[in-house]
Amino acid sequence: MRPTWLFACVLAAAVPAQNADSKPADANAAKASPLERLRGAEEAARPKALAAFVDAQLATGAIFAGQYAALAELGWDPVPMLRMWLTEAPKDVAATPVMFREACIHALRDVVTEPSEALIEQLEKLAGDFLSPERLTSRAKYALYQFGKTEHVDKMLAAAKQQTEGAEVNTRLRGWTQLADIHYNVRDYAAAAAAHAKVIEIVEGLDPTWAGLPSSYYNCACSYALSGNKDEAMKRLARALELGKELDSPLEVSLLQSDMDIRSLRGEPAFAKLMQDYCGVEVGAAKQAAEEGTGGGKDGI
Repeated sequence: MRPTWLFACVLAAAVPAQNADSKPADANAAKASPLERLRGAEEAARPKALAAFVDAQLATGAIFAGQYAALAELGWDPVPMLRMWLTEAPKDVAATPVMFREACIHALRDVVTEPSEALIEQLEKLAGDFLSPERLTSRAKYALYQFGKTEHVDKMLAAAKQQTEGAEVNTRLRGWTQLADIHYNVRDYAAAAAAHAKVIEIVEGLDPTWAGLPSSYYNCACSYALSGNKDEAMKRLARALELGKELDSPLEVSLLQSDMDIRSLRGEPAFAKLMQDYCGVEVGAAKQAAEEGTGGGKDGI
């Protein structure tokens, strides 16, 4: 969703030196992905393997719902380790402690369906910790909202909504921007899309040539896509690309190719046509539509 994210290659764990007597299995293990290594880890090695997996996800620069869903299928419970790291990140990870702890909250949201009282209490403590960074406490509040404890987010929504009714246009703009961000983070994507649409409306009334407009349209497209409204998502994406060209502020091709928020759009021929028209990139759906002479097809990039 956030067009300023940089989607880097997944962080690779350091590969230990191999001697002449190394077994082929060792070489295969070295080539395995962090998730594969985690799945095959013996009990004593699980903390290090889980930390490496979380680190690898952080290294992509992406954050999206379901990013850590594979942890629910390990055959063992990663929740105790994730909870432990909410308080203090491991010492040997590449990410900053705050980013790692933040990622653990995202992982818990993807894995936990019935939160324990202990987890709720831990998140409540973090949400109310004024000494912790705001980005960390807000993530705790979003997790609590998902787990049925809505008080913190309800207050955030009320404060943002009050700003949307302010007399000053900048106050209203700030309020709608905050509403869009909050709704997105609690995974209410239809409400997030509506808030982004209001942001666009206000910004276009102030300055239709603002260089950030393509990103605003793109964010709106992401939320529409996540809500299941592909038609509106495609319209907003098309406008984002059009404005990017007009205002010399184009969206990055790598973002369009990798952002999981718009994954539902990438198999559409209309998406492939946009990529060709505005980015000069030919993708699978466009090829298939051209070869079959139809507008159908669900192939991805």
